[in-house]
Amino acid sequence: MSTITVNDGTSDSTTPVAVEGYSADDAGRTIVHQLIGGGIAVSVIAPDPSAGTLALIYDDETDAEAARQLHRRAETFTLVSGDVPTVGMTYACLGVSRVLTPDVGMWAINVRFQEVP
Repeated sequence: MSTITVNDGTSDSTTPVAVEGYSADDAGRTIVHQLIGGGIAVSVIAPDPSAGTLALIYDDETDAEAARQLHRRAETFTLVSGDVPTVGMTYACLGVSRVLTPDVGMWAINVRFQEVP
């Protein structure tokens, strides 16, 4: 089971039926400089924290809409997952969309996130 809590001092949270999808990229910030006369110089910089998408599954539209509204707050969120602990993180929401999966009658909330330290 996974729980997402708003980091605003309230106990507001959402518990999806499942975290169906998790995709994250660690964007590198290394810079390659082309040198006059040939060759390169490289400035090695640590990557940014992960950014990606979470697909949260809900049984009904009411719970899905509540989760969407929760993610519209100007706050950070903490994801704790007992099923897959490695996806646990604190993140900021970059955007959220709602999708009905009619073949199974469930709702998905796709959350675009930026992990924050």
